[in-house]
Amino acid sequence: MKRNASVELIRIFGCLIVIACHADFYHSLADSAPLLFRYNLSLFSDGVTLFWMICGFFLFQNDRWLPLWKHTLRRIVLPLCMILLFSFFVSPFFPNSNAAFSADYAKTYLFNVITLHTPDEHTEHLWYLFAYLLVILLFPILKKIASFLDRKPFYQILFMIVAFCAYGLNDLSQNTLLSFGFYFLSVLLPSCSQILWGHILYSYCGRLRHKSLLALCPLLFLLLNLLRDIANTFANAPVFTLNVWFSSFSLLSATLVIVFCMNLCTYVSLPERQICRLAGHTFGIYIIHPFLMDLLAAIGFWNLLQNRITSYMTGPLALALFMILCVAVTFLLSLLVCLIPSGMKTLLKTKPDPSCQ
Repeated sequence: MKRNASVELIRIFGCLIVIACHADFYHSLADSAPLLFRYNLSLFSDGVTLFWMICGFFLFQNDRWLPLWKHTLRRIVLPLCMILLFSFFVSPFFPNSNAAFSADYAKTYLFNVITLHTPDEHTEHLWYLFAYLLVILLFPILKKIASFLDRKPFYQILFMIVAFCAYGLNDLSQNTLLSFGFYFLSVLLPSCSQILWGHILYSYCGRLRHKSLLALCPLLFLLLNLLRDIANTFANAPVFTLNVWFSSFSLLSATLVIVFCMNLCTYVSLPERQICRLAGHTFGIYIIHPFLMDLLAAIGFWNLLQNRITSYMTGPLALALFMILCVAVTFLLSLLVCLIPSGMKTLLKTKPDPSCQ
C-alpha cells in the first residue's frame, strides 16, 4: 500500500507528542513558569489518541482476522518481545532502579507480561501495544460495528455525538462513570471508540479540506487546550486530570491535529517522500525512547543542559527551550539508533568495488 503523506505526518506529530509527554525532565523548571508548565501538560496529552485514530484509518480495510493476526505477530508482537527481553536484562543496571536480578524479579516480570501489564518503569509506555493486542482480538466485532456505521452518514454522526457526550459525562464524573484506564476492560471501550472515530473521520477527509483550516485548526487547538487547562484548574481533582487520552478534550484536540495535517499536505508543498521515510521509524522511536531518556539522565546530560540554559535565561523562555530540546534530542537520538540496523543492512548489501580488489 502506498503511504499517505498526510497520515504519516500525523504519525510523526503523535510520536513527538508522546515523547513530550514522557520527557518530564523540564518539570524541574515548573516553578519558574507555572502557567506555561500547566499549559504544556495540556498541549502534549493526545499522542495516544492520534495513534488510535490512525489505527482506525486502515484497520477495517482488512477482511480476514487470521492474516491480520499474522501481520500483528510479525510487526508488533516480535518487536514487543524483543524490547521486553532487553528491558529485563538492562533495567536493573539503571541508577535509581527498583529492579535487581533475582528469582522473584524474574517471576514478577514474567507474570506481568503474561497478564498484559507493563513489567517495569522502562516499559510503562508499552501498555498501548498490550491494549492493541486486545483490540485485534476484538477485530471481528469492531469490523461489524464499522460496517453498520458505514451504511448511513446518520449512523456515523450519531455515533460521534454519543461517543463525545459519553466522554464528556465521564470527565464531569472524574472518570467514575466509565472508569477508563490502561489495561484490559478499562482500555477497550475508549480505544475501540477512538478507532471507530478515526475510521469515520478518515471517510470524511475529502470534505474536511479547506485552506482556511490551516490557520483555524491550530488556533482552535491552542484555545481548546487553554480551556482544558482552565477546567483542570477549577476541577482541582487530586486523582483525575483532563490531560489524559480518554478525555473529551483529547477527542477534539486529536481531531484538530488530523484535519490540520491533511490540509497541510494538500495546500503546502512538503517533501512527502522524506515525511514517509521518517514516519516509518516512529514505531521504533516509540519503543526505545524511554531507555535513551534515562540513559542521558544517568550520565547527567539533562542536568547539564538545564544548567546551561538557565545560565542564559530564566522563566517561560528557559522552560520552553529546555522542553523543545528534550523532545528534539530524544527524537533525533532515537531515530539514529533506529537507523543503525538499516544502515548495517545497506552496508552488507553493498558490492565491493572491483577496482579495489
